[in-house]
Amino acid sequence: MNNVAAYVTPLTCGVIWLIKGEMSTEAPVYRELDYLLDGLLTANLKASANFGSHVVVGSSFAGPLYVMILRELRAQEIESYVALLKKELGPEKEILVLDDADNFAKLRVELGPLAAHLRLLQ
Repeated sequence: MNNVAAYVTPLTCGVIWLIKGEMSTEAPVYRELDYLLDGLLTANLKASANFGSHVVVGSSFAGPLYVMILRELRAQEIESYVALLKKELGPEKEILVLDDADNFAKLRVELGPLAAHLRLLQ
């Protein structure tokens, strides 16, 4: 999953990072997402370090970029994330998934019909 920024295109409206264990600010994926979000990920983490998930909205290619970091798949958190980005999800739009926790199959089930927009980066 090196060079996440190379996979973010004008068609990308969201990124979901499924982490295993504690989030490391030293992880290359963390640094790349923080770069894409102009430092908002680090600012969000400092303000809400004890939460199990984080959603940060930045911008990319003149549109919003919704980034969600999940330690556990919780239906209510995923539903809230989908509600945020649903208005951006046209037929050609995609949500990148970075899966460090081997939960991609479960995520697809949770998202139902919206799973067609997922693009797994390995």
